[in-house]
Amino acid sequence: MKKIHFALILVFLSYSSYSQLSLSNTTNGVITVSYGAGGDWSLYDPLSEVVVLHLWIDTGMNSQTTYYTDNWGNTASLITLTWNGSAHVGTIDLNTHSFDGTIIPTGTIVTNFNLILRNPAGDKQSADLLASNFGFSNSTLPVEEFLKDQISLNFIDNSMKIEGLEYNQKFVLDVYDLNGKLVKKINEKSCLNLNELASAVYILKLKTENNIVVSKKVIKK
Repeated sequence: MKKIHFALILVFLSYSSYSQLSLSNTTNGVITVSYGAGGDWSLYDPLSEVVVLHLWIDTGMNSQTTYYTDNWGNTASLITLTWNGSAHVGTIDLNTHSFDGTIIPTGTIVTNFNLILRNPAGDKQSADLLASNFGFSNSTLPVEEFLKDQISLNFIDNSMKIEGLEYNQKFVLDVYDLNGKLVKKINEKSCLNLNELASAVYILKLKTENNIVVSKKVIKK
């Protein structure tokens, strides 16, 4: 009986460790992905097609107790893995990823998430996969500290006005579309306009040099 039990454990470890899907937390909410290293396609064989990731987070997997899911039919919002010659690689950034138009609030604790490896057409896919089986561990999205209440983002006539920053305080203002794509990066107060961007809804994320984070959704006309 012990030998059979041990054999079953080995089979499980082989599936978990050698399926060649690796999820590695790099910073809070940012996960590097690698799939297919060593030519192991046991979870999903892309057959030379592009590999994309479909993600969803169940209510019990985050401190917001909110259900987040990608739109299966909106390929533009899914994460694409790039073939680097030895594996399909990419990055999941839970801080900015758009779950069908919804961004996870900062400070949220994500304990796990689900994913599917699939092709862009959506007619070939892996089974449902649990991130914690492939290296993911709890991740807390950077918290908006109480000092954020002193900083405000105001959007008027397609221009941003940042109030509450200390004199010469360094910052980065990232502008994302609703697909989670970074469309503009600003770090100078003199460049706080979105005139060149198309009319749409954008997510603004301001981060100061002392790691205060402020987010705002705006409509650019």
